[in-house]
Amino acid sequence: MSLLHDIQTAVLQDDADLGPILLKLRLLAARLGSQPLAEWVKHESEGYPAGADLPEYRVLAVSYIANFSGPFGSGIQNAPISPYLIEKFAGKSWVRYEMRQSIAAVDDLLSSSTKGGSLGINAACQ
Repeated sequence: MSLLHDIQTAVLQDDADLGPILLKLRLLAARLGSQPLAEWVKHESEGYPAGADLPEYRVLAVSYIANFSGPFGSGIQNAPISPYLIEKFAGKSWVRYEMRQSIAAVDDLLSSSTKGGSLGINAACQ
């Protein structure tokens, strides 16, 4: 069985473990002499350094909701705040999160999440 076929088979499994798949991809990159593939596998395995360009799937949109209270008990609960306003007053880094961690760290974050596979940040002031 060829290395590429092994990788394809492993990726298609429902309970695929990414560690061995990334090792096989690193070996494939070395055999092919593909520097871009080798660099991508290295960054996915070890994390992306500060100066490295991130693939778009590693940049997450950040959204905000707020509770507003008014006079006589009036108010709005869970009102979305426009990303345009957040970026205008706080900066681009407040509406885009760069996920630079290794794929193993991302997997750990998702598996330890109490929301069943979703990731969230609660920045509420208490």
